[in-house]
Amino acid sequence: MKKLLYISYLALVFAGCSQDDDLSSVTRDDWNAIKSRYGTYQQRCGSVSDGIQYSANWTIKDAEAFVVSDETIRSMSTCGLLDTYLTHPERVLGPWCEACSYSLHPGVTEFNNMVNNDKILKEIFGRDNCVEVLASRYLSMIEQGEEVIGRKKCLEMIIASDACISLLKEEERVQFMMMALKMMNREKKLLKEPRHILVAIMKAGNYTPFLTEANKDGKYSAFKTEDGVGDPQRNGLSENTWGYDICVYDVVEKYAKLFLNDLKR
Repeated sequence: MKKLLYISYLALVFAGCSQDDDLSSVTRDDWNAIKSRYGTYQQRCGSVSDGIQYSANWTIKDAEAFVVSDETIRSMSTCGLLDTYLTHPERVLGPWCEACSYSLHPGVTEFNNMVNNDKILKEIFGRDNCVEVLASRYLSMIEQGEEVIGRKKCLEMIIASDACISLLKEEERVQFMMMALKMMNREKKLLKEPRHILVAIMKAGNYTPFLTEANKDGKYSAFKTEDGVGDPQRNGLSENTWGYDICVYDVVEKYAKLFLNDLKR
């Protein structure tokens, strides 16, 4: 009898594994489709040969003198460009202004401005295979981990940037959303940057339940007008130095899953 109960228990456990990593909105088939689409670029970008190699003992003097010519940028592969950007020694600090102490510094706005003014990123976003390269690098980070946490944060903010989101088709937005949920589940931490991807996609899709209903519950801060009164008609979040001012992280994940389920209907 005990043996029968044990077998029944195992059957229930393995049946539950059909939903990959216990994410109800990301099934095993969903994940396999993502890996199938971006796997080729994942292999291609796994061994970058034309990325810039930085000095091991990076100094302020090196940083001040560091310039990549337009000719070099144009000649590099998209994988090489992304690797050059992410492996820059300053990326170890992540995407945010680490020296800022002013909590109301608009981190997301400043990051978007930086993206628009960075020659390497502008070249990446102008490439036909931009989405595939960004997705493949993120997929590798999810599956293999990333030793330098700042690089992971930078990549996630690049994906969440206005420049990237504007390029994504609906199917690609869904896939990036699933990857962000997967990263959150893998890390088992309250990570802010994957949630920025979720927020950016829901904003771009004008997902009303998140932009209005969640706001009424006080789960995140609405944009503020000059007189300090929240404006419920504006779609988005207030910003601090380290990104969106998200008060309760779980609410972002909750609405992201609802958003994905709505798209699948």
